[in-house]
Amino acid sequence: MERYLVRMNRTVLIVAVLALLVPTAGPGQTVGSMIDSSLGLVSGACFSGSRSKSCPARTPETSPRNQPQTRVPQLAPLDRPVRDLAGSLADLARDLWMTASAPAWMSGQDWLLAAGVMGIGGLLYAVDEDITRAALRNEGEPVFDQVLDVGTFLEPLGLMGKTNVWLAAGAVTSYFAGWDRPKRMATELLYSQWIAGLFRAGTNKLVGRARPHRELGARHFAINDGTSFPSGHASTIFQIATVLSYHADWLPASIALYGLAGTVAWQRIADEQHWASDVWLGAVSGWAITRLVVRLHEEEAFTIAPATGPDGGYGIEVRVRF
Repeated sequence: MERYLVRMNRTVLIVAVLALLVPTAGPGQTVGSMIDSSLGLVSGACFSGSRSKSCPARTPETSPRNQPQTRVPQLAPLDRPVRDLAGSLADLARDLWMTASAPAWMSGQDWLLAAGVMGIGGLLYAVDEDITRAALRNEGEPVFDQVLDVGTFLEPLGLMGKTNVWLAAGAVTSYFAGWDRPKRMATELLYSQWIAGLFRAGTNKLVGRARPHRELGARHFAINDGTSFPSGHASTIFQIATVLSYHADWLPASIALYGLAGTVAWQRIADEQHWASDVWLGAVSGWAITRLVVRLHEEEAFTIAPATGPDGGYGIEVRVRF
């Protein structure tokens, strides 16, 4: 009887220990599998006072209490925005450099396209005064006035001083809200407008072409005496159309966007603010700069990566795709 009680007490003790070690049964898990895993845990454990070769004695250095605690560095709340801002400034510098050095990267086809653009500009320059007189003569025509009304309504979008405030606010809001596409669109517009504005500011003063309303004629040029060439409104409005058209990626939307931009270009001529050649070259230059900026941001047209040379040396590979 005493032996039976001793065996029973041992059995109860083992069951109690297993009850503490065996986890709750999950779906499809049998009690036998849980007991086997728990027995394996018990057999592989090293208890205090064990002298087994597989259980080395603890020293103060190997004690868990004396082990150095690895801490994961936590970014301060402003670390990421500051880092991203620095990256954005680097992107702006890259975009500016790629735009300024574009002639060095242009292919033969690109030069033919540029020659065609300049050729059309030359033809418009030859008839600038005739186009302005035709625009003034058609005032009061229903179709002409409707187009002019649309262009007059959209004309404020061509002012960088006004649009840049809203674009900057949209970029910051989209960044903190996690809206990736609106952030990219606002950033691409800001960068392209800043770059185009920088080149345009120098060209305006250097060329010094008089605006039509000054009645000095289309051939009046004097350094720092005119700001007609090129048209800033046409450049800015076509930059907006270019970014929206790229992200819409739908032909009817592109036709509508460039058509609306064209009404602003015509309004600048009809309002005697620019000659037709000013509007043409302003619109094309705005489109070209924006297209390059969009490709740099969206299509990774400019990449820098580590590379290995044929002699086994290491270097940096720069790729530019036009």
